[in-house]
Amino acid sequence: MTHNYNKMHPALGRAVLLISLVLLPASGWPHGWAGKRFFPSTIITEDPFVNDEFSFVVGHIKAPDEDGALNRTTNIEAEYTKTIFPKFGISLGGNVNFVDPVNGDPDHSGFSNMEVGAKYQFFTSARYESLASIGLGSSIGGTGNPNVPEGDAFSTLAPGIFFGQGFGFLPKHAKFFRPFAITGLVQANVPTVRESFVDGEFSQNPNTLTWGGAIEYSIPYLQAFVKDIGIPAPFNRMIPVVEASGTSCIDKACSGTTGTINPGVFWVGSYFQLGLEATIPFNDATGNHVGVMAQFHIFIDDAAPKSLGRPLFGN
Repeated sequence: MTHNYNKMHPALGRAVLLISLVLLPASGWPHGWAGKRFFPSTIITEDPFVNDEFSFVVGHIKAPDEDGALNRTTNIEAEYTKTIFPKFGISLGGNVNFVDPVNGDPDHSGFSNMEVGAKYQFFTSARYESLASIGLGSSIGGTGNPNVPEGDAFSTLAPGIFFGQGFGFLPKHAKFFRPFAITGLVQANVPTVRESFVDGEFSQNPNTLTWGGAIEYSIPYLQAFVKDIGIPAPFNRMIPVVEASGTSCIDKACSGTTGTINPGVFWVGSYFQLGLEATIPFNDATGNHVGVMAQFHIFIDDAAPKSLGRPLFGN
């Protein structure tokens, strides 16, 4: 249901928004909640919660590949997540890459390796707006095109821990900081094959560590739980965010760190979410050009709560 809060009496508008935000998580509003805090599904960093969802992301950037050659790459990614039990879910995802070498070499395209994962949300605190999950992901080797990013012939296992923390517990004198929230992750990437034979020679497959997180400022939280300052639609459903993600080598098979900073904004509706972020490399090894990513995310657990959006087992 859509409400035009701008045409209501201010007190009535606040009351309607407050009731909607508190009651709709159980029916008709996206998951990712810890008490009054809603965490949006971020684009480049893994979510710290479990739900039923479908995510579609398109990105474009000019960046060097593993050999240092500069390419214009457009990536289209889709991921489906399904809850098996109320706090446990599995995921299946894949992406296709369109690579345009800057040096004039022929364009090429193909699918990256298929990705599967499982996640368990083991902690939720409504009072302190906290949640945490552990998960295991895997890139299945040989399922993608070896000529595109992440199309390796070997599989990679990625155990990790993910968390989210809201700041609604801050004292009254810091009330305008209450809409802030952070999420974070630490995830190891362990290849199942230590060495690969490529182009007539052996090369080591390194162990790496992925780390990152996001800083968010929830305008819906500000309006409902701090102070209604009269922000009109559609801006009253926006959550500005700055994400960051990096991958660092943790053994002698490689060295250095690559990563990006991604400032952007999400618009959150009752059944779907839209996102737009810039992709800014934070060092020369990652590149020197700014890219862009766009997200369309469906909350299946709210769009179809009695069928596809419910856990297979349990309530």
